[in-house]
Amino acid sequence: MEKTNDADSMQDRPEIKQLLQEITDLLAAMTKEERIAWFKQTAYSPPVEFVREMDGTVYIVRSLFDPDASENIPEKVERILSKPSPEGIEGGRQI
Repeated sequence: MEKTNDADSMQDRPEIKQLLQEITDLLAAMTKEERIAWFKQTAYSPPVEFVREMDGTVYIVRSLFDPDASENIPEKVERILSKPSPEGIEGGRQI
């Protein structure tokens, strides 16, 4: 028999219910500010990326940044854009 109800699936997995209860108890003991900080720390942050199609080719760019880096994203972009363009690169962008 195929199950489609998430509640039924949860009953089959008591370890998931236990983990959810532990998280609920942890959050209930926190202040509002602590809960917000916890969610910010544990929330998934999707990577910076974009997809562009040019002349029938799809380009996907994903950017990964070291959280311990000495410069932030705007500083890095400014540094990269302020570099002179090498020969063969038009308008500062590789084509």
